[in-house]
Amino acid sequence: MIPAKELKRLKSLKQKKYRYRYSQFLIEGWRLIEEAVTSQANVIQAWYHTDRDYPDQVLLDKLDQKQIPHEEVTKNEINILSDTVHNQGIVALVKFPEQKQLTDNSNQNWIYLDNVSDPGNLGTILRTADWFGIRNIGFSHNCVDPYNPKVVRGGMGAHFHISIHTEVDLNDIKAMGHTILAADQSGTSLSKCNASSITKWCLVLGSETHGISEEITPLIDHFVAIPGTGKAESLNVAVAGGILMFLLK
Repeated sequence: MIPAKELKRLKSLKQKKYRYRYSQFLIEGWRLIEEAVTSQANVIQAWYHTDRDYPDQVLLDKLDQKQIPHEEVTKNEINILSDTVHNQGIVALVKFPEQKQLTDNSNQNWIYLDNVSDPGNLGTILRTADWFGIRNIGFSHNCVDPYNPKVVRGGMGAHFHISIHTEVDLNDIKAMGHTILAADQSGTSLSKCNASSITKWCLVLGSETHGISEEITPLIDHFVAIPGTGKAESLNVAVAGGILMFLLK
């Protein structure tokens, strides 16, 4: 049983201000927690209930091997901590990864998220960046929190493989010598920008509603678009980001 005071604190991590106060966030689901453990994330503790077909003994064994405390609790306690209606019966507490200095990744490519507000889109972008081996993600001040529960679920373990840099100034990335590309439906085709000659790039993905913000527009070297032949007004930002990551890889 989780002590009432600690249960209340853990529940508070559903809110951004408390996640950053404690530098901790909750993850849930057997697969995601196993990925966190396998990826050497700083998993502090796990809780699960057995009111289901069976617990995943393989994961419980891994928690034992890593000496990560885990405890069987009630279904109600899991429901209090879970952010989903039909949860998998397991929740874990994870410490924020250490945020690296920008210069530690100065020779690598970046994704920069400019006021992206939808957590589902953000989770997909992180998962896609992970797939294409892009290890550095910068966030502007007004982006949705990368540790939002829906973002974490959508990322499918990406949080444990990439470097997340919150509240980053795009000027600092440009100062490291990166060519700044920005997705914009009125831009030119990526093929016309001679992307293959760009040695270090940062791809900016803007707000789903407002596009690239005015304050960073002067920093953009190339506005790039994805040509289409249909009648849709635009592409979803996560879809557009995935296509551009594939073309740039």
